[in-house]
Amino acid sequence: MPAQRPKHQSARAAKKHHPRLQIVFLSHPQRSSHLSPSAPAPIVQSPRREQISDLRSLKPNTELEHIMKLANKIALVTGGTSGIGLEAAKLFRNEGAKVIIIGSNAQRLKEAEQALGEGITALRADLRDPSQIDRAIAEVVETHGRIDVVYANAGAGKAAPLEAVTREQIDEQFGLNFNGLFFTIQKAAPYLSNGASIVVTTSFLNAVGTPGLSILSATKAAVRSLVRSLGAELAPRGIRINAVSPGPIDTPFATKLGIPDADLQKTGEALTAAVPLKRFGTVAEVAKAALFLASDDSSFVTGTEVVVDGGLSQI
Repeated sequence: MPAQRPKHQSARAAKKHHPRLQIVFLSHPQRSSHLSPSAPAPIVQSPRREQISDLRSLKPNTELEHIMKLANKIALVTGGTSGIGLEAAKLFRNEGAKVIIIGSNAQRLKEAEQALGEGITALRADLRDPSQIDRAIAEVVETHGRIDVVYANAGAGKAAPLEAVTREQIDEQFGLNFNGLFFTIQKAAPYLSNGASIVVTTSFLNAVGTPGLSILSATKAAVRSLVRSLGAELAPRGIRINAVSPGPIDTPFATKLGIPDADLQKTGEALTAAVPLKRFGTVAEVAKAALFLASDDSSFVTGTEVVVDGGLSQI
């Protein structure tokens, strides 16, 4: 009589029959109806690391393989020298993209490029000047041939009560926050690949009224409207455009609003108390939302806004 095979097949033996998968048999209290009471429950594990090709930057001891969300994508990030933009540039690069950051300050560009390291290109351009946007886009296209992701994040604000707002303040904030953003998208559009993604930064300010920030809030509301209009225009090309709307985030942005330090501290304390989650958000949390919108994870999402404000404008 031929020898019977043991009931519980070893993982090594299973691997011989299924070279691409490793089968491990474990006892389990809940068995499927098609298994006999004595049969072990099979668990199919992920393929081994050496069976997965064309992946970079893998940590050697991870249990599950990490598929990069922006592998081989060309990503342009404006306002990429600090805060949310800098964090997003780093995250996009870590997810496989070749990232180009744009900023207007030469020293901050140099520092950002050094901090980010390999896989980052820094270009200097004042987005209030469409001709400088032209030059930056031309350089990107000359080097890479296309653009797959645009993250239009550059912005500025100036706090002032109604009676103190000047024409210069309006022109400066709309010039960057709306005009600069619009012309960045317009001039990049001919070179966007089919299925490309555009992400813009709005703000919780477009949904709430905040004394002293009327112009900044108006620019962000205009950008939110633009996302809907351009979403309709670009949809036939399969290009998506969405907004990420940060709430109170721990970045240098607030220090540039021209608010005295004492008042800024009081405002921060009041915002912390008002946020349902009782804290400021982090740049990493906003960058992850931007990555979701930039990647194929959001392939059926366009014209909308992802709010990252701890519930401040929603609850």
